[in-house]
Amino acid sequence: MNIKPKDKNELKQRLASEAKKITLDDLASCSEDRVSIDVDGTVFENYIFYGKKERLYIFLSAIGDSNVEYPKFTRATWPLWLEFNSVLIDDPTRKELSFAPAFFIGSKNKENISKIIKLIQSFQKKFDVSEENTYIISSSNGGYAAIYIAKYLNIKIIAYNPQFNIPTFIDSLSDSSFVKLNYYLKSGFDLKENDIRLTAVDSFKNKHAKFFIYINISSKTDRDQLNFLSKNLDFKWNLGANRISDNLTLLIVEVDADNPHSVQPSFDATRIFIEYLAGNIGPRVFWPVMKITASELKLVQKYDKSI
Repeated sequence: MNIKPKDKNELKQRLASEAKKITLDDLASCSEDRVSIDVDGTVFENYIFYGKKERLYIFLSAIGDSNVEYPKFTRATWPLWLEFNSVLIDDPTRKELSFAPAFFIGSKNKENISKIIKLIQSFQKKFDVSEENTYIISSSNGGYAAIYIAKYLNIKIIAYNPQFNIPTFIDSLSDSSFVKLNYYLKSGFDLKENDIRLTAVDSFKNKHAKFFIYINISSKTDRDQLNFLSKNLDFKWNLGANRISDNLTLLIVEVDADNPHSVQPSFDATRIFIEYLAGNIGPRVFWPVMKITASELKLVQKYDKSI
């Protein structure tokens, strides 16, 4: 069914429907919206919104709670108001490990990054969309995956409160944190081995990719991640908009809340960030908007994980 749902209720019904099981070879001719795609033995759960072909939006799920059902698509309603082809993808590692956050990277003995790259490239081919017109939008551990993927693809990334380095993130959690106590046990990773999948900082060396990253430093873990990034990329940051390089812009805010990590930009703000990365909004418009966003929070709201 390649007709976009007319509203949230219809979308909810379609998301709950049984997925059609296909392989990458089937994707080009597939007209279904709810699909399970086998990529080299790893099954990715997806929902496809069919629209105009000039752009492709990929929304990676950002689940940090092991008790959340699988699959669970986050920001699932956003493509309803976007005119271009969009795809929701949940993290198969979450199911494989029965654990979250899983960062889309797989485990020590099974890597999934190359597979999600294959999947994205297959969607690009299906919709005849170039890398430069492909956008990945996510947050937290899904944001980590988005940034990591940009090491290999010349795409555009919008990431809210993402991680940049998994060991630094785990270490910054409280000693009683379930994630801190169980991530290495579940994933099998060993810090001493310095597995390249545990850090995404090298992605910023890809000057053909573009990044817009929002960070709320009221969250201790997000402040720690920002400090890790600034140390590794050798820059100093300030509250507000920071243009670190031609391909990296940071929006840094300090918004207190019960869970400051969940205070993230709204859909309307995200649309502005998309057009900024597309080159359709210049500095004369963009920087004043960012100043308003950072200081008065007109465009920032709590990110609602529900549909």
